[in-house]
Amino acid sequence: MKIMKFKFAANSVFVYDGLYQELTESFNQYSSDNNLNIQLETVLFSDLNVTYAVNEYGSTIESLLLKKSKKYDIYCFDPVYNSVYAKNLDDLTLLNRYKKDVPQTWDELIETSKYILEQERNLNNTELIAYNGLFSDLNAFNSFYEFIFSFRNTPDPVFPGYDSDEAVAALNKLKELKNEISSDEIFKGGELMTFNLLMYGTGLFVRFWDSGIPLNLMFYSTVFPGKEKGINTSLVGGMNLGISKYISQKQKEAAIKVIEYMTSEEVQREIIIKKNMLYSAIAKFYDDEEICKLLSCPLVKNPQKILYSQINVNDYDAYYLQVNSILEEFLFGDRSAKDVLEEINNITKVFNFSLDLKSGLIMFIV
Repeated sequence: MKIMKFKFAANSVFVYDGLYQELTESFNQYSSDNNLNIQLETVLFSDLNVTYAVNEYGSTIESLLLKKSKKYDIYCFDPVYNSVYAKNLDDLTLLNRYKKDVPQTWDELIETSKYILEQERNLNNTELIAYNGLFSDLNAFNSFYEFIFSFRNTPDPVFPGYDSDEAVAALNKLKELKNEISSDEIFKGGELMTFNLLMYGTGLFVRFWDSGIPLNLMFYSTVFPGKEKGINTSLVGGMNLGISKYISQKQKEAAIKVIEYMTSEEVQREIIIKKNMLYSAIAKFYDDEEICKLLSCPLVKNPQKILYSQINVNDYDAYYLQVNSILEEFLFGDRSAKDVLEEINNITKVFNFSLDLKSGLIMFIV
């Protein structure tokens, strides 16, 4: 019987590159063992193999779908084009050394950071970074959105809005945090810098997505602090799998088998969680003691989450880049919080439509 060959297109920051290859190899072995006659090939758009731009992958997919292209059969894409958890990683070694609790508010984080930085400087530790911010080109909007969410007045997971007093207070606190315990250079630092903070233990409080780095011995994953105690947040993202609707019915049926395999409990448990230390969207895993020794189950169960997919705008790439540009003028310039939020709110109204990208895909949320 003839083997059906499939192309799987995926976008990846460097920490996920190996995962896609492992999933592909695992599926191909499964296909061979079960005589499925399906062979999967992954085409990875990565910062390691292309000239990376924030909007490159999304615009490529959109262009292909508008042309009704059959170049790729399955797409893996960010939920804003439709579960990964953004989290605060706290260095338990330093917190325990100085008898400090994990901060529950941003003011506590600033106070704790100042104290520990001073103590470590007295010991000639000049490498310690208190807080990275993660306002790189790739993650600035996510960090901005989540920080405003942490300034809502109640635990209810409702975004305050860019035109709210809470948003103004959030941006002013964000700039205070940058000026008091961080710097322009650190806030602009990319994902590789953040990765190194985690690998070498030179970060006190580090914002990052789950990355597959075994952190249990030095860092503890927590939800983000809030404006006041009892209010916190975590931005929940993830990757979706979509089948091109322009391929044949026979190809669609075979593609479904690929997705069924990748989203099966066994693959999610053994490859996603155990081998790669990443989070799965299968909720029941986080009642499993074995898994909770590997991942932060309380982080997943936190009810005060905001979904990345709620950022529902038309032409997300263009919107993202415009907001980043405006935000830089506040964080690293002299524009006021109220002024930049008013401009962001105005362009949000312009972009506030459903995504055209959905029209070319049959979607599966992973």
